[in-house]
Amino acid sequence: MGDPDVEVALTEMVEQVAEGAKPLRLRGHAAGQLRERYRADFERELKADPNAYKQDRAKLWILAQVVGLIGTFLTRVDAVVHGLPAPQEVDDRCATLAGFLANRAFWPPPGGQELLCRWCRSYPAVGGAYGELLVSSVRPVLRFVLPPITTGPLSR
Repeated sequence: MGDPDVEVALTEMVEQVAEGAKPLRLRGHAAGQLRERYRADFERELKADPNAYKQDRAKLWILAQVVGLIGTFLTRVDAVVHGLPAPQEVDDRCATLAGFLANRAFWPPPGGQELLCRWCRSYPAVGGAYGELLVSSVRPVLRFVLPPITTGPLSR
């Protein structure tokens, strides 16, 4: 296991994604995938500044809940499109895509400002052309809805 501060921060972030995903559950593989996709950035940021996560936590938790909400939305849409019963858990692919969409909504940073990107800049691309099409559709909405929480200390 790695640095205890990194592990605590990643655990909290995944818990907040799960909170945002309710009433669906985020478990097992989906939770583990998200955790590992954020790991490199959390390790880098906490190594550079051990207090960074504590300073940014409140805003990051809000965004983590947004990732959960997007994951639930995508899972439910997928179930409807494929004629599946109402899901009880966030689909693995949808969880991964939700993290990607939230990341790319703020990357590249508008106006040359780095918003929340330092905590998720290494998040791997997902979905190829489909993922990029979704990003181009979702980016304006998330940038419109989320600006109040993306200013201040996270915009370093």
